[in-house]
Parts: sequence; structure tokens; C-alpha cells
Amino acid sequence: GKAAPLGMFVAPGALGLGAGSLFPNLIWGWAVTGLILLGGAVFFLSRRWTLPETLPAEREKPVWDQTAFWCIVLVLFNVFGRSAAGGAVAPVWKETVTGFVLFYFLVFAGKFTGGFLMDRLGIVKTTSLSMISGVVLLYFFQDRLAFSLAAQYAVNLMMPVTLFMMVACCRHRPGLMFGLAASVLYPGSLISGFQHSFAVFLILYMGCYAAMLTAAALLKRK
Repeated sequence: GKAAPLGMFVAPGALGLGAGSLFPNLIWGWAVTGLILLGGAVFFLSRRWTLPETLPAEREKPVWDQTAFWCIVLVLFNVFGRSAAGGAVAPVWKETVTGFVLFYFLVFAGKFTGGFLMDRLGIVKTTSLSMISGVVLLYFFQDRLAFSLAAQYAVNLMMPVTLFMMVACCRHRPGLMFGLAASVLYPGSLISGFQHSFAVFLILYMGCYAAMLTAAALLKRK
């Protein structure tokens, strides 16, 4: 698959974050151990896969053009906007330790399966499924734990899609593309700390959706 290896590569990080957050609470040591072991197993499994059509940097220099540039800008806006929009969502999963564990597991599951889904459905359908179902669940059912967790799974299906699109824009610099995508998460999370209204959330989210569809159209022309 094209995006499946990327999802397998990035997903264990969610388990690491969850395990690190739970570690001080020793009564949940079994959960921490399970998350670490599961993350390690997925990481070693992902080593059997390779990034799509990557070449050593010293062999060929990347070709930068306007299409690739605007595609990267749009995908980065999507990552930033989705991160910033989180401030309008009440984190009901934080109210119990069980919800906390399930949250990180479903974030992992979304990232892990998102790549396989994209390989089967394509960029546009996966983006639509992820973002539309995510916004519906978050908007109408954010105060219900089960739906809130399902929304996190849906939203995180996008992670391997965004990484695939970044790498596709510059196949000879996959590390740089991954770093760029990660770099905009932090400023987005800073903005999410301000509890903004759901109207702002919807505007940001719909802007992110439009940005991804536009980027997919540009990538198809590239």
C-alpha cells in the first residue's frame, strides 16, 4: 500500500503519549505496559514496510514547483486548523482513567487504519469520511463519551493521509515533510487552549476540509 506504512509508522506515538501520561499512576501499570508492548509490536512490524517510491537524497535533488508548494501549504493549513479547532471540544474522555486509556488507543487505531483506508478509498473519500463524520460526532455528541471517542478515531484517520500527501509533494525529502507537518501542531495546540465557540470550530474545520480537497486536486495534476 501507499499510505498504510505511514499510518503504521506514526500510530505508536499515540500509545507512547498515553503510556507516559499514565505512568505516574502506578495502579494502571498494566495499561501502561500493554500500551508500550502494543506500540513496540507495531513499530517492529512497520519496519517491514517502506515509504512509497522514495530515493536517497544524494541521488536526486527534489524538484520544487508551484503545484508542490501550494499543496504543501494547504496540507499544513489542514494540520494546523484541525489542531487549533480542538479548543471548542470538551474533553469528556479525561473524566475517567478508562476514558483516558480508550482515547489514546482510538487515536492509535485511527492513525493505524487510516493508511489502509486511504489505499482502498483514495484521498478524497477518506478525507470526506474522516472529517465529515468527525465534525458530526463532535458537534452533536461531544458530551457523550462513546461518541466523543468515536470522533477521535474518525479524526485521526487523517494523519497518514496528510503525511502521504506531504511526502508525495517532495518524495526525496520525506523526513523534512514529516517534520513540517509536525511543526504546525504546536502553534495549533496553543490556539486550542483558548476555549473558542463552536462557530469558530466549524469555520476552521470546514476550511481544513476545503484545503484538503484542493490539495488533492493539485496533487492529482502534479
